[in-house]
Amino acid sequence: MMARLLNAEIRIVSPAGERSLAAKDFFTGSLVTALEPDELVTEIEIDSLAQGTGWSFEEFARRHGDYALAAVAVTMLRRDGAASDVRVAVMGVGEMATRIGEVETLLGGQSLQGKLIDRAVDVLRSVIEPNSDLHASADYRRHLCGELMRRALWDAWTRAGGEPVQ
Repeated sequence: MMARLLNAEIRIVSPAGERSLAAKDFFTGSLVTALEPDELVTEIEIDSLAQGTGWSFEEFARRHGDYALAAVAVTMLRRDGAASDVRVAVMGVGEMATRIGEVETLLGGQSLQGKLIDRAVDVLRSVIEPNSDLHASADYRRHLCGELMRRALWDAWTRAGGEPVQ
């Protein structure tokens, strides 16, 4: 999840040489990567975050140490009272961790306040496709992910120097 959120670049080596893959291309499915049998990861390079970047990570698991039923990570800057460089990633609600570009675009250049966050939660819930399993239904995961993002946005905005959300 964090590799996707922070635009990781993964360096890979094999007897045939070296190559690099973006995290979005490296992770191809649940517990599956694009590594070939004779390849090894040698380095992971991530974007450095600008000074003053607000961040938050929220997750919910039934018991401490269990896999999360849903998790949300957010980073953002606050410039001239508006959010910028917004990044939102979710996991536990699909095959693999995913960036939510629709929410990132919606929030960029905006001052976070309650109605905008409500709209962002609606957008998130409309674009994710959660799994149902013996631990939680898709509807429960969709609802949970929205509420976790609501908290994460508020925390990241506050850490970036914003006023608490009304």
